[in-house]
Formats: sequence, structure tokens, C-alpha cells
Amino acid sequence: MYKTLIALFLIVCGTFATAQQAQNENLAELRERREETVEMRLDNALDAAGLDNSNRRKAEKIIEDMRRLRTSLRNDATLNKQQKRKAIVELTKDTRYRLKDVMTANQWERYRKTMADQGKRMGRKQAIARPRSVNRLTPAQRRYLRNRRN
Repeated sequence: MYKTLIALFLIVCGTFATAQQAQNENLAELRERREETVEMRLDNALDAAGLDNSNRRKAEKIIEDMRRLRTSLRNDATLNKQQKRKAIVELTKDTRYRLKDVMTANQWERYRKTMADQGKRMGRKQAIARPRSVNRLTPAQRRYLRNRRN
């Protein structure tokens, strides 16, 4: 009887381990596919901006630096999830400023418009414009804004 229970337990554990491994492989594949999609969106947006070759190379270097730093942040075991998220948000802001310096105002607008249009087609929610003084909002207004983001 005990041998049967142990054998059944081992079968269940083996099945669970196999399912967990398959799930991890699927997550890795999805992450890779998402990265490819982001790269395509960035390439399309850079094409739409109409950059010359030297500025295009500068923009691609900025984006490559962002990717490398973002990957190292994700793999950094010393940071918790919230710290990683905050660091990636700061990295994204810095990347935008650096890209904006490479482009003219017209090119920047075309780049931003293309990125926004592609995001809409992919079903991404658009960020809502928040007032500068978020601290002056009433609790009801904060809840409303929080619900709009979700």
C-alpha cells in the first residue's frame, strides 16, 4: 500500500515538474516574441521619423544601450520587483530624452506618433494625462485615475 502511494506521489511530482518546465519554456518564448515585436516597433518608428544614416546609427546605439541595461536590471538579484520597475521606468525616460536630442522636433513627433499608433493597434492602453499636482487630488479622483489605468 505504501509503495503504491509513493509511486503515485512520484508520478504526480514528475508530472508537475514537467508541466512547470513547459510553462517556463513558454514564458521564455513569449518574452522573446515580445522583444522581437518591440524591436520591430522601434525600427518602424525610426523609419517613420526619417532619420539620416548618422542619426539613425546614434538612435540605434541608444536603443541598444537601453536593451542591454534593461536586461541587466531584470537579471539583477539584489533588487526587488518594485526597485527593478522604478529603475526601468527611469531608464526609459532617459532613453526618450537621449533619442529626443538626436532628432529634430518634426522627427520626434513622427517617431512618437508612430509608436503610439502601433501601440493602439496592439491593444495597449494609452496613458492618461495626469495633472501635475497629483497630491492635490481628492481620494475619489485618485481612485478614478487608478481605475482608468487598469
